[in-house]
Amino acid sequence: MIHEHNEIEAKLAADNVPISVFCKFMFSQLPTRYECVTGPDTYYRQGENVTRHRQKLNSKTHELTVKRRKSNKSTRDREEIDLHFPEKTTVEDVQAFLGATGFEKEFKLVKTAHIFWLPWNGVELSIVIYDVWRDEEGKKESCRRFIEVEAEKGSEATVVAAKKSVNEWVDIFRSNYRLGEPLNESLYEIYSGKRYQLVK
Repeated sequence: MIHEHNEIEAKLAADNVPISVFCKFMFSQLPTRYECVTGPDTYYRQGENVTRHRQKLNSKTHELTVKRRKSNKSTRDREEIDLHFPEKTTVEDVQAFLGATGFEKEFKLVKTAHIFWLPWNGVELSIVIYDVWRDEEGKKESCRRFIEVEAEKGSEATVVAAKKSVNEWVDIFRSNYRLGEPLNESLYEIYSGKRYQLVK
């Protein structure tokens, strides 16, 4: 079983992949669910500790996430802990909590993501193409596009099976769109120039 705190994922740079072409291909795979979401990811830092506050536009739900690397060589298997907040805990509550505990805002990214959920050889996958940009710079100036393939947390599949399925889809996308190797940086690391801390 994939632990709820275990993120198994691969990220590919996909600046030249048309979203319409990608979505047409993914719909042909008969996903069990599709969603298009837009919202900000705000990053806060306190020393080596980094947390991400994710919001979804037109929704009162939001989440706080901490990630840590298991290796300097790859981000494809990391620790990721999510706290999901319902309506009672507001966005303002989380921001006040972070400020009161010494976290300082670093920067904000905005994402528009097309998310497809797809079973693959016994593994539940989420496959995403998204545009992301720095909020303060605007989409036109700083937009990048990425594809991510992630094994769903809590799945009954083994970690070995999950990694195999993720790798198979990486090969499909690299072949279809002539993409490079998966990246060894998270969005935070790409936009901050810093590294997440290692699990001790």
